[in-house]
Amino acid sequence: MMVTAFTYFFSQVIFHTFKIGLLVNIIYAILFLIILAIKYKKKDLTDIKNNFFSKGFYVFLVTFIIVYIFDYNRSFTVWDEFSHWGFMIKEMLRLDHFYSVNESLLRVHKDYPPIMQLFELFYTTISGGYSEAYLEKAMHLFSISLFIPTICEQDKKFNKFKLGIKSLCLMIGVFLAVCLFDRHGVINSIYTDYVMAIVVGYLLAIIMFEKNPLSKFSIFALTIGLSFLLLLKQMGLPLYCMVIFMLVISLVIKEKKEIFQKKNLLFHFYFGRVGVCMLIP
Repeated sequence: MMVTAFTYFFSQVIFHTFKIGLLVNIIYAILFLIILAIKYKKKDLTDIKNNFFSKGFYVFLVTFIIVYIFDYNRSFTVWDEFSHWGFMIKEMLRLDHFYSVNESLLRVHKDYPPIMQLFELFYTTISGGYSEAYLEKAMHLFSISLFIPTICEQDKKFNKFKLGIKSLCLMIGVFLAVCLFDRHGVINSIYTDYVMAIVVGYLLAIIMFEKNPLSKFSIFALTIGLSFLLLLKQMGLPLYCMVIFMLVISLVIKEKKEIFQKKNLLFHFYFGRVGVCMLIP
């Protein structure tokens, strides 16, 4: 989901249109089906099960269905949704450009980074056009998908029915827990504030729970996640610095023996490893 938003971002920056980004994202989807067909033809069923139809995949399907039902015909309820969050997507659809340009009718918060709005734009485009319910679905689908499938992936047994029940219970439990403290109804809006918290949690989970936080996947996920965090809102910058600090501390703890054995470890450690995640955003 983050990659699809960045595809839209670079499409606008390079080609000054979102249409190229939409085309590239559609090609992503087609390539997925082609690769799946090739692997099936080669009878690489183990790889298909582990990387295509994994536990997380089935949990995502349950997540999508629940979000679709929950947000069916939902409309905006908070003033900021009307004044700018929803209006940003309207203007990008109308202009085929960022909402910050002079031609935009948006009057407030033109300085807000656009990355979450670009994902919402993509979702509304493939869904058939602008709708308040589509924006709510995009926001909830994005946020829930960052942690529910990951939790369910930890199950050792692979039972589709139990996975579905577990993911349903987790979503209901998390939603009720958030609503208990959410006096302003932010969880039922398209505000990006709570998305920032979820993205930070996702990044910290990679740092703490991945066996190798500097594997190819981890570096890719950290780089994309940190870049996404910077473009969510201005407040993403201090959170970005916090995640980098946590990554440094985590790696120092895991490699504390080497610190005393190699004089040049600190230089190598910072620029050769953390620098990969830090400099790309």
